[in-house]
Amino acid sequence: MSTSLTPAGFTAAPVVPQADGAGQIVGLNLQNTGSTVLAAQPTSFGETFMAGAVQPGDTLTATIGGQVYAVQMDPKTFNPDGSVAMAVLTVDAPALPPNSTTGVMISVGGTPDAGIASSATNLLTTALNHYTLIATLDITANAGGAITPQVVNIGAEVAAALKYHTATMWLDGSLAQEAIVSIPVTGSLRIEADVTAYANGTISADLQLNNDIAM
Repeated sequence: MSTSLTPAGFTAAPVVPQADGAGQIVGLNLQNTGSTVLAAQPTSFGETFMAGAVQPGDTLTATIGGQVYAVQMDPKTFNPDGSVAMAVLTVDAPALPPNSTTGVMISVGGTPDAGIASSATNLLTTALNHYTLIATLDITANAGGAITPQVVNIGAEVAAALKYHTATMWLDGSLAQEAIVSIPVTGSLRIEADVTAYANGTISADLQLNNDIAM
């Protein structure tokens, strides 16, 4: 029998589930470090794979607490043999209790039996029909030096980019769709809008003001 000691003042890292069954690829932990329950929601993160472990057309699932949940895989890099080297995974994660660590096993194949059963392919378009995303910029001075607010309709710009296929799709599946759109403002200034819609009906937006074209 071996004994593992944790030095005073340190906290032992949670044990990560180990792949040891048919189809199992990699284990990981989901953590809720807050003091309240984290609601069930799609959760995205990056994951790397050994060569040959995952093919671009594979369907992945996540086993959490004995239940099988859907996983969306968006491959980003590939191994020399064509298998997936790194992908963004979106897991249809269950609610997480406060101050908890929950083990997850990612597998190839399987049929989800819990969580969201979504086959939608137009998450962003649908979400943008229900939400208003507007940025108001106080940056343009008129001849008298007064500031004239400039209103940029982020939602309309993203919707147009989706319609004309000019958006960069970072995530594109039935659990999450994320579009990146560059919106001109004035001169070389532009807004980099990163908008994500999830299968549970929520939407998030991350905006950056970039002037890098001038550099």
